[in-house]
Amino acid sequence: MNHRPPGIPHALLSWALGKGVVAQAILGDLREDFALFALQRGIRRARFWYWREAVPLSITSTFKRAFNAVRPGRRANTLDKTMANPFSTQGIARDVRHALRAMRREPGFFGMAMLIVGLGVGAGTAVFSVMSPLMLRALPFHDPDHLVWIANSGDPSNGMSAVTSRTSNLRDFRDLSQSFDGLTGYNAFFEQGGYNLVGSGQPERLVGAGVAQDFLQVLGVQPFLGRNFVDEEGVWGGTPAIILTHGFWTRRFGARPDVVGTSINLNDEATEVVGVLPPSFDFASVFAPSTRVDFLLPWSIGDETDRQGNTTSMIGRLKPGVSAENAQAELDIIIQGLAEADPERWGLGAAVSPLHDKIAGSYRSAMFLLAAAAGTVMLIVIGGAVIGAGIAFGATRLVAGSNSLSIPLLRTVSIDGVALLFTLGLAVVAGLLIGIVPALQVTEGGGSGAINDSSRGSSTGKRSTKLREGLVVTEVAMACVLLVFGGLFLKSFQNVLDVELGFQPTEAVGWTVNTNRPFETLGEANTFFHQLIANVEAVPGVESAGLIDALPLGRNRTWGSISAPGFVYEEDEAQSAFPHMVDHRYLSVMQIPLVSGRHFTANDTQDTDDVVILNESAAKGVFQGQEPIGKTATIIGRDWQVVGVVADVRHQSLEQTSGWEMYFPFSQIWAFQTLDMVVRSRLPLETLVPGVAAALRATDPAMPTGEYQALTEIVDRSVSPRRFMLVLLGAFGGTALLLAALGIYGVLSYSVTQRIPEIGIRMALGESGPSVLRRVVGRTLALSGIGVALGAVGSFVGTRLIGSLLYGVNPSDPVTFLVMAAILLTVSALAGYIPARRASRVDPTAAFRTA
Repeated sequence: MNHRPPGIPHALLSWALGKGVVAQAILGDLREDFALFALQRGIRRARFWYWREAVPLSITSTFKRAFNAVRPGRRANTLDKTMANPFSTQGIARDVRHALRAMRREPGFFGMAMLIVGLGVGAGTAVFSVMSPLMLRALPFHDPDHLVWIANSGDPSNGMSAVTSRTSNLRDFRDLSQSFDGLTGYNAFFEQGGYNLVGSGQPERLVGAGVAQDFLQVLGVQPFLGRNFVDEEGVWGGTPAIILTHGFWTRRFGARPDVVGTSINLNDEATEVVGVLPPSFDFASVFAPSTRVDFLLPWSIGDETDRQGNTTSMIGRLKPGVSAENAQAELDIIIQGLAEADPERWGLGAAVSPLHDKIAGSYRSAMFLLAAAAGTVMLIVIGGAVIGAGIAFGATRLVAGSNSLSIPLLRTVSIDGVALLFTLGLAVVAGLLIGIVPALQVTEGGGSGAINDSSRGSSTGKRSTKLREGLVVTEVAMACVLLVFGGLFLKSFQNVLDVELGFQPTEAVGWTVNTNRPFETLGEANTFFHQLIANVEAVPGVESAGLIDALPLGRNRTWGSISAPGFVYEEDEAQSAFPHMVDHRYLSVMQIPLVSGRHFTANDTQDTDDVVILNESAAKGVFQGQEPIGKTATIIGRDWQVVGVVADVRHQSLEQTSGWEMYFPFSQIWAFQTLDMVVRSRLPLETLVPGVAAALRATDPAMPTGEYQALTEIVDRSVSPRRFMLVLLGAFGGTALLLAALGIYGVLSYSVTQRIPEIGIRMALGESGPSVLRRVVGRTLALSGIGVALGAVGSFVGTRLIGSLLYGVNPSDPVTFLVMAAILLTVSALAGYIPARRASRVDPTAAFRTA
């Protein structure tokens, strides 16, 4: 059988070796070995072997030719003689000694160059590794291209309740649709609940995500151990059962297989562990970034859950041959029919999109921007592979382990082999190109090329100079683009940080408070939580404490529209509002400004009139600019007296306005599962925590006390994607700027060395040193100016694509463009000043002797 080597590596090696007897002998030997390997081990292994052998030989041979071509003082035919034995020990040793001598002469320069290149390779690999699971790799499900996200048709800015669905929608879509192989969902508000694990070590608060019984089947996820949920577990009030996440199983139970089938105590109820999820599927990383999920539990989609309103996030698996557009058209028809059959039905809506778009869509522009920035820097660097690999490993470990970055699939990030090979390959290709260009120039001119290049007026020298200066201009242009992008993101980030939060996060800590106590009445619950706050406020150093059902910049929900008797609203004026259940201390503890009226007091109880406090936006919208204090607002079918108005709070994100907010005293309405406690204290966190934890245990010995975080950390997490972008763009921009400066210095330094005789003649004829200095620096600024101009044009075009990523900044902000241009020109002038100063001090007599 005639086995031929793979075409690409064979052609690459043929080109690298060139013509000649030795080259043909090497190719022939490899061809024979390939044929023998194919017969013995198979064609696929033989092809892999040939790639592994041919590519290193090609790189070695190419570098050999390039080094020999540009080595000064050799005769014209040296390259041909060397290629007669390109892999000789003597030749390789000679090249290594030559490189080591160069490194010893300029250790600082080589060290800096390797560090810069390492940063480029490392940062590039890190960015592509972070980007890979989110944008490049398939989701960790079976046949993920057939999975779609089915959101409700509300406005996402109105909170999760506007885009989640009632469980009756899920049931009806299952029964009436023909487009899906399966429809499932999960509790979108699972974070509002909590589960206390007791009876095995210290009490621990766990987070469980409720999922429909067929959730894992629709996704195509098989349990790592155990089984899926069964019918009697998937109904309201069914048999308690959970499936552990792989991470929690490893952390809490030491990855013991015998845990499956046993029962654990969750909220004083025996709950069977029926399975363990595979390590490839981290529910929180995919569906709730920056949160934690310890287990899955059954989520009933019956009528009992439906009465809770829009609570379900829905996912579907399309049948083969059915597109998202086809499914959307069918659901539109189904919804229309359901609405006609029951005109009073609310919450109907469906917007179908690929599941991958839902998870990664909002990050696509940012990730591609970072990839472009990394690629731009990689185009400027040529080596530092070992340093780069180390930096990439450390960076990806840091990013993947961070809880302060809210990016989907972040926990699955690791060094991506393809990304590392890509960046290293790009560096090698860049090195080859840089080595080949001068080699080709020398071979074109024969042995006299090096001499001609240094002679005055030679066309070869002019071409070399233009090439070097062209590279400098390109470096400056690329650096300009990255600096402009970085400057815009810096200004945007600063604008986000400068927004008025509406509360004071410094010197405040948030604790998750979850108790298993079965309260019979709301009065019992109020008594318990009042005692808890009293115990905490008695801790030395605690200034005040208060309770809320959900801290700002965390989970949120909306209730139906709020209105006021006697007011007429246009259709677009009626809005849903964000409810907050608080105690009478919370608003003061958070230092949310009181605009008018009063705060809640301990006297606002079930036995008094229902009262509510609105934020400024809600008060203005509901009462259409009239004074709201003392008036009545109708909310969830009850009348509430408005007793106060407080400032707006950025509770969804720093970039979003607050919307309409309503604060209710939880002493009058029980509409919460888990509470968050805010403790204000000037004590360091490590000093505060033991005292507060002891106070919580004194109130309820079974209450977990380890769920706490400073409010400043919550604010930081909300801006983590912007900070991530800013840090990386800043690193890329700084690296590009430094590389451009080194490029300018190198070109001018070489140019000055080559033109010493000419400069000496000029100075002998009367040109002064300052004149030479101005002329060389002027050339520097001219090259930099061209690069800045080109970079400004590229930046202007590129910023059109990132407008959605900026906050409060015009993409063509003139101040940013001018400042970045000034920085580039200043750095360029400084880089050119050193060789210019050396040129201005040339001794004409010495210059004549070197001519």
